[in-house]
Amino acid sequence: MDGYEAAPDGAFAIQAKPYDHSFTNPVTLSSFRGRKPILLMFEDATDTWDWSGTVAAMLEPLYQVVKDRCGMFLIHTTVGDQIMPGFPGANMSIPGQKGLHALSLEARARTAKIFYMSYPTLSVPYLMDDLAEHVQSVYESGGGGSNSVLVDTHGTISFSLWQKPANWDYMWLDANVTYILFARNQRVMNLIECNLKTLLDAGGVWSKDLKPVVPDWQLSPSLENVQLTEVDPKGTITVPDHSGKPLTISLDAQTRILLGQKRGTLAELKAGLGVSIYYQPDPLSTTGYMARLVATPEAYNAFWTAGGWWLPAVVKSIDPGDGTITAMLTLSEKDCKGPALWKSASPEIIQLLGNNADVIQHNFDLLIPSTPRILTIHIDRATELFVDGMTAHLADLKAGDALGIGLNDFTADDVWPPFIRVYRY
Repeated sequence: MDGYEAAPDGAFAIQAKPYDHSFTNPVTLSSFRGRKPILLMFEDATDTWDWSGTVAAMLEPLYQVVKDRCGMFLIHTTVGDQIMPGFPGANMSIPGQKGLHALSLEARARTAKIFYMSYPTLSVPYLMDDLAEHVQSVYESGGGGSNSVLVDTHGTISFSLWQKPANWDYMWLDANVTYILFARNQRVMNLIECNLKTLLDAGGVWSKDLKPVVPDWQLSPSLENVQLTEVDPKGTITVPDHSGKPLTISLDAQTRILLGQKRGTLAELKAGLGVSIYYQPDPLSTTGYMARLVATPEAYNAFWTAGGWWLPAVVKSIDPGDGTITAMLTLSEKDCKGPALWKSASPEIIQLLGNNADVIQHNFDLLIPSTPRILTIHIDRATELFVDGMTAHLADLKAGDALGIGLNDFTADDVWPPFIRVYRY
């Protein structure tokens, strides 16, 4: 995983470590035949700006649940496209450059190492394609596209998330359909989760009777960066829709209101305030629509980009009246790769992480306290709740359920997460 190391004199210079491909105990894909299916996710470790990087971080709770029944590997495939412009992810930014796609095995090892240092809760094994790009050519999948492929216990490809080469016969979803769904990277996790469950329910063996599952999530519409034209304290707001016509939307106690860095109330909404709104059809409301989330633009963007730290937990209790879940984090340091990689990191890697290294370390210390950490998780209309990739509700949960939680506030034990994933595989 090191890929490169500091020069002996300790200066900020690097030297490549020799690449040794003579593994003592090689493991082949065919060695899993007859034992368990395999999930392969192809991506570039530097693509944290795209849905591929954030989806990879979300794999951990799922991996912990199914790793005994399904092999799971991240595969670094991008090599030859050189500098990647417009890279906004600070964790892997390089001084003087926006971002770098790996051009050598050493560079790929370096970016993979930084990837795990940035997401220390991720322990899914990471592999690297060779310089001849055999994996990329065989699966016709570039790292930036982050295709995900399920291979059944007979060695048959049973599902592909991204594309279908002409000579393949398996479950797949058309690229034009999946591209639309990528607007929310959590949708990608739904596709992976529910189709993995379909394969496991079938004993890990694909047949032509199996069809790709499209989860029944709520594709709620949104209005971004609009001004409130009217606020009725009885529970409605009016804004211009996409065509400029007035649209009135209902709010209730379950609508999440975010004003800057704090939670807000209906009474704080005023005409002229700029907001973004996430809503859904609701025939029981007075307007026919119900707002799931009303937020100032910066809070709205933060809501949708939250998710790099996806934490495993177990449900301890549920209070339907308050809409809360009490859950205990089940994370331990042995489950994480980040600390071990930090200990072996050269000064150059720490330099690439920059100030984020201290932030990541601080957050990680909060995630793994000396005693089990108990969280109170609030469920409202803005929380998307999924069970095995399918849309669910608070009433569908039960004590003992395994959770994957996306947190954006590590200091609070009282959290309002944007997404909760439940696994019953």
